[in-house]
Amino acid sequence: MYWLNADRDFNMVDGGLMGLKLLQIYRKLKTNLSFRAGLYCMAAIAATLFSVSLSPLVPGELSDLLGGEAVDRILTIMASSLLAVVTFSLATLVTSYANVNGSAPSRATALVIGDPKAHSALSTFLGGFIFSVVSLTALSTKYYGADGRVILFFITIAVLSVIIWKIITWIGQLSTAGRLEHVMRQVHDVSKKTIQGQIEYFSWNQEAFNPPPTSSLPIESPTVGFVQTIDYKKLSKIADSIKKPLHILLLVGDFVTKTSVVAKIETDMITEDIQEKILSCFLFGSSRTFEDDPRFGLIVLSEVGSRALSPGINDPGTAIQVLGHLTQLLYFAIECKSDHPKTISSDYLRIRPITCSEIFDDAFRAIARDGSPNCEVSIFLQKSLASLSHIPEYAEAAAALSAENISQCETNMTSRNDIKRVKKAATS
Repeated sequence: MYWLNADRDFNMVDGGLMGLKLLQIYRKLKTNLSFRAGLYCMAAIAATLFSVSLSPLVPGELSDLLGGEAVDRILTIMASSLLAVVTFSLATLVTSYANVNGSAPSRATALVIGDPKAHSALSTFLGGFIFSVVSLTALSTKYYGADGRVILFFITIAVLSVIIWKIITWIGQLSTAGRLEHVMRQVHDVSKKTIQGQIEYFSWNQEAFNPPPTSSLPIESPTVGFVQTIDYKKLSKIADSIKKPLHILLLVGDFVTKTSVVAKIETDMITEDIQEKILSCFLFGSSRTFEDDPRFGLIVLSEVGSRALSPGINDPGTAIQVLGHLTQLLYFAIECKSDHPKTISSDYLRIRPITCSEIFDDAFRAIARDGSPNCEVSIFLQKSLASLSHIPEYAEAAAALSAENISQCETNMTSRNDIKRVKKAATS
């Protein structure tokens, strides 16, 4: 087996890697507070300076009524008050981040720090402050005539309305900021979105992924890191173009090194151009992300529950709450299964699916292990597994994990009555 250097006809749009890189940049900027705040500030400055271009549309009677100093006073109040609001909001964010960092795993903390609702509120306050300062400066230089002042008045009223609405919603957010329950809800919500988007790549019949023939040509990872995104649609086009079975051996979230095989093609020769196109469908990074990794959300929730069961914290109530979130997500995955249409239809692309056993291991195994000495946690776990076992797709994985947890409880529990209660819950 060897790589051919010769070029071959390849009827496909190039630039897949560039597209994934742009997607990666977009995702980073989307959760970057400085970038969002900068956009809001530029929008505020643009609204201030270009509003004068609408002055010819102002009727004369409005110019006489609103072209005086009414807007000056409103802007002065906004400029003096919004600076304090911005300072207070920043202090609140820093405090909530510190609280979350002390109560939740670091991978859950990253989701809270990138919360777009908090970023939007803070950016709105900062943008309103910049708008009022720039508008006052322009007014002092006679930049606006009487007609321009009317336009600025209406823009100021619109900006003020948005700020008031953001303050109201921001007060509601402050009531939950920094609480562990809020962190779990955020992880739960983002996991639902990811499961819904990636449900097509789940395996529900527990069929093993048939490995490609040993004679297949391997394609190795070009870097070390985590798989963050896989462009299956482009891979299906590549497989159809070369008319050779293409086996994808990785899942989003897998860790790879430069010796890891990411895919195999059932052929003994292929061009370097096609190899590069296949590798361009994989986006690697230094850490796992929530966007295209449905298992990651389950793992992070499981980490929250496992951390709560550590001797230093000893909070079984949080672990039970996490089990509730995980059970809801697995039921949600089954609901999505029937509603999601198939988008990848290729006779040559073979995708390694996410199996139910992997889902249950990610969701429950750590809590089952760390919660085995605790009767209440183990009972709730067994009830959750018993409920999920009534779903045919989950039955085998749920039964296996239930039996494993009972064995752990028999080893770690000191009370025979507690062990009996756990076994009874398993059959409920």
